[in-house]
Amino acid sequence: MDGTRVFGWVAGAFSVTHNVPQMWLVCRRRSAADLSGWGLAARAISLALYVVHGVRIGDPPTTVVSGVLLAQCLVLCAQKAWFGRTPAAV
Repeated sequence: MDGTRVFGWVAGAFSVTHNVPQMWLVCRRRSAADLSGWGLAARAISLALYVVHGVRIGDPPTTVVSGVLLAQCLVLCAQKAWFGRTPAAV
């Protein structure tokens, strides 16, 4: 494995971790009111295109990281649908 791929895996690991606190917060608060549905949709489309791009150029870090980020984005979309737009009563 060359240095460029190692760099891609390390950068990808940091990228993947940034969604976890948001997913946890939505679950804990039982509200996704502050998430933009349009923003999530645009992100999901762009990540799907990155997965295709990674496959086409044969770059595992791009493919895997984009796939994991896409899965996380879809979880956030599901949370948005499940918890709705209004904050939960406390």
